[in-house]
Amino acid sequence: MLKFNFRKKRVEVVQAYLRTFATADGKKVLQDLMESCNINKSCFSENPYEMARLEGERNVALRILSVLNTDETKLLEIFKDNTDRNDQYYEENEDG
Repeated sequence: MLKFNFRKKRVEVVQAYLRTFATADGKKVLQDLMESCNINKSCFSENPYEMARLEGERNVALRILSVLNTDETKLLEIFKDNTDRNDQYYEENEDG
């Protein structure tokens, strides 16, 4: 049941990302994040702390882009598939 709840939450989070960044304001924010978080630039710095900070910023923006590239239809199919399997398991083990 824990995996079921995790997957359901994951679907809901991806849908929230997609709704948020589909708006005009969301697109402006995403563009700003891509620019300010050095998506298309090297994060190299001779100062290791500065480089770590830059990489951290870049990873946040990459995470958002990664979630936005998630195929929602595929994610929902996986969720439904797992729901069906969980239902089948509980039906088979109902008598305990």
